[in-house]
Amino acid sequence: MQQKEAGYFGVAAGQRGAANPLVPCCWGCGKLVETGHRKIEHEQQCAHREVECNYKCGAYRLQHRELARHLAESCRLRPVVCSTRCGVSVVAEDYANHQASDKSHLLACRHELRPTIVATTCPMRPVACKACKNKVVASALSRHEAETCPMRMVECELGCGDIVPASGTSRHLAKTCPLMRVTCRLGCGQSMSLKMLAEHEKSLCSERFVKCRWRCSEEVKAKHIDDHEKFECKHADAPCGNRCGLYLPLGDMKQHYADSCAHRFVPCGVGCGYRVRAKDLAFHESNECESRLISCPSGCGGGNDENKSGTATSTAVFPARALEVHLMYGCALRLVKCAACGDEVTAKDLDSHKKDTCR
Repeated sequence: MQQKEAGYFGVAAGQRGAANPLVPCCWGCGKLVETGHRKIEHEQQCAHREVECNYKCGAYRLQHRELARHLAESCRLRPVVCSTRCGVSVVAEDYANHQASDKSHLLACRHELRPTIVATTCPMRPVACKACKNKVVASALSRHEAETCPMRMVECELGCGDIVPASGTSRHLAKTCPLMRVTCRLGCGQSMSLKMLAEHEKSLCSERFVKCRWRCSEEVKAKHIDDHEKFECKHADAPCGNRCGLYLPLGDMKQHYADSCAHRFVPCGVGCGYRVRAKDLAFHESNECESRLISCPSGCGGGNDENKSGTATSTAVFPARALEVHLMYGCALRLVKCAACGDEVTAKDLDSHKKDTCR
């Protein structure tokens, strides 16, 4: 039953349900189309649909497929260019009169017979361009002014926004355009737009000369200024190289190292031969120096030094390096064993012990 009702579409149309009925094109092209939106689309695009002439010549029942030929060959209002040198464009229905009529032709074509008209209306007459003053054919004046006149104003092709004469475009691009590419004149090698050049050379270029922040009167290249201010400028405040904690100008650093730095090394004033930091000298000389003079810690009141003959002498004080020898061999209060009885007595009492108390 579905196949019978589907008709033209057969089984396929029957399987998808009832199809839209087919009707012939209303313009007579012979094509069958479905009703609905497909029919409307076809009627709007059909080559047999009726259209009106673009030049409004009165032909309004033309088939669309014939319109182009009508406009090119048969429309009475189509523009036709005169075949003579005047180049005037006239409508087709007036073309014959333009060519044949003495008055019309003289006005449009017979330049040699109507000089006054030629001078004011002939499209082939020479006229002067207002901008460049060159002579051009009147009919080409508009194109000349828009495309070829060397004095016409054009916008910079780089987009800087400047309006310049066409003849000056090359000079503008090479000399004055703020967007043209230029190389730094100071020699850093960087390339930039012209409008950035002044700022670059003034504030950014590594080859520009800048003043030292320590006001040393020297002008140094920007690429060297850090090293100059840190290590070279004699007016720069810098930390002491011995790490004493002071900051002072580099020009005074040498004198500081020699005379006043607390961390400089100085020789011991007592004569031990050691070099110690200046801030530690007093402590060294009073507590560490082996050549400082000290008294016996046992309180014996004397010490053993060797005189030039090699014999021991008793002195109130002696060098610190001799303390150990003094305590072992020279101190009167050191304990010694009696060779006879083995008792330990002080060295100063040994003789009396041997005489009086030794067993």
